[in-house]
Amino acid sequence: LGDIEDPAFASLLPLERTKLVISSVRLPEANRILSQALDSHGYQGRLIVVAHTEDEAEDLTGIGADDVLLPFEDAADRATEIAQAELGRAIT
Repeated sequence: LGDIEDPAFASLLPLERTKLVISSVRLPEANRILSQALDSHGYQGRLIVVAHTEDEAEDLTGIGADDVLLPFEDAADRATEIAQAELGRAIT
């Protein structure tokens, strides 16, 4: 559909009826550009993006992301939940 690193990309989206934008792009700068473009087009919904590190997540939250997914951390948390359920005890 488009390139999120192109500030004009947001103008191609039906933002007036969009409640949630999720970016799975793992490039912090691309997500910064997307956030700024959404803001400049008056987007009022939520923005969820992906980051590699806690520092990136903090930066992205600071520039407007409502939530940041950390895939490796999230996967490790889920693996622990599964292991705990299988073993029936806490894993530390």
